[in-house]
Formats: sequence, C-alpha cells, structure tokens
Amino acid sequence: MRGDIDSGFTLLEVLLASGILAVGLAAILTLYSSSLNGLSLAGKYEEAHFTAESVMARMLFADKTAPFSLSGKSGQPPGAVWEARGEAGDISGVNVLTVSVRFKHAGKMRSVDLETSQIAQGQ
Repeated sequence: MRGDIDSGFTLLEVLLASGILAVGLAAILTLYSSSLNGLSLAGKYEEAHFTAESVMARMLFADKTAPFSLSGKSGQPPGAVWEARGEAGDISGVNVLTVSVRFKHAGKMRSVDLETSQIAQGQ
C-alpha cells in the first residue's frame, strides 16, 4: 500500500501555492483600488465639465461687455470654484470667453478649462 503514503501534498507545496495565490490576490486588489480611484476622478472631471458648460452658457447669454471677470463656488464637484473671463480677442469685434473650474482630488488641484469666441455686442 505504498500509494497511501505518497498521496497528498507536502507542506512545502501547500505553502508555495498559498504564497503564489496571495501575490495574485494582492495584485488584483491593487488594480481594483486604482480603477476605483480613476473612476472617481473621471466622475469629478465630468461634473466640473458640466459646471463649466453651465457657466459658459450663462456668459454667452448675459449682456456683459469685455473685459470682465466673474467667479463663484460650485457644489459639483464638491468644493469646486469657477472663474469666468471675457477679453477682447486678437480680431477686432471678437471677444474670447474663458471658464475655468478648479477642484481637489486626492490632495491635488485639478482643473477643466473651456474657451470660445463670440462676436462682440453691437458689432
């Protein structure tokens, strides 16, 4: 009955397999954590972009003449601040409108910037 003695795994084989499994699981969890962080950042960029588009739309329909500068706080993404500027462009009768939304993610400041041109009022 020699087959009974040789059946099964040795302690070394079990420890080695457990170590390989632990390394693989650690790598998968690290990737999962990184993907969640990236997804969170993408969501904040999307919210900041929507805020910038909203501010830009208000500027385009406002009766402001360049140069001007406006700023405010936004709840989307939380804690974000925006700044809007209107300046005379390089071409006569054309204004350049710029909106910047700044927000913090993982301790770093991030920003979304939009810029467009508009024919000056009364041209």
